[in-house]
This record gives sequence, C-alpha cells and structure tokens, in this order.
Amino acid sequence: MAMIRKGSALNGRLRVTMEGSRVQHVHLDPQALRLGADNLAAAFVTAMNEAISTDRTDVIETLHALQADLTERRSEADRQLAELREDLSRTHEQALAQAEENLQHGRLLADWLQDRH
Repeated sequence: MAMIRKGSALNGRLRVTMEGSRVQHVHLDPQALRLGADNLAAAFVTAMNEAISTDRTDVIETLHALQADLTERRSEADRQLAELREDLSRTHEQALAQAEENLQHGRLLADWLQDRH
C-alpha cells in the first residue's frame, strides 16, 4: 500500500492529499478562488512540493533508523564472532593438550610393553 502524504498552502485553504505519486484529493476553500490564477497556481505548487518533501523526509528518517539498526546488529555480530573465535581458540588449545596427553600415555604404554618383552 502506498504512503499517504499531505501538503497545504494558503494557511490551510488549499490542501492536497497524495497516495504514492498520485494526487487523490484536493480541498480548495472557495475564498481562495479570489486570489487569482497566478497566486492559486503558486499555492498548488507549494502544497504539492510540501507533500512530496514530506515523503522524502519520511524516507530519509526511515533510512537513518535502518542504518542505526544495521550498525547495532553489526556490533552485536562482531561481538558474537569475537566470542566464537575465543571459544574456538580455547577448544583448539584443549584438544592439543588432550592429544599431547594421549601421546604421552601412548609412549608410556609402548615403553611398558617394550620392558615386558
């Protein structure tokens, strides 16, 4: 669904409602007709530009919020990756120590077996 945006001019006597890129509704106070064609045309431009700029502002605010969220998620991912690296390093060291211990036991067993023969 497209976003609804609004713009106004002439102290609210001219109001424009847009949905997506299309104008959906225009409210024009009858007294605004007394302003003349040039003034009325300029007021339409003002109202339309306000509606369009509201959309741009919303998009920019949304992008800033997404950027902040992504930054936070990346920091969390970096923290978790660092923890995983530490865990992996610790596990690797433990596996090496266990292998060294097993090798030592194997040597002792081999020496014992050799002494028995």
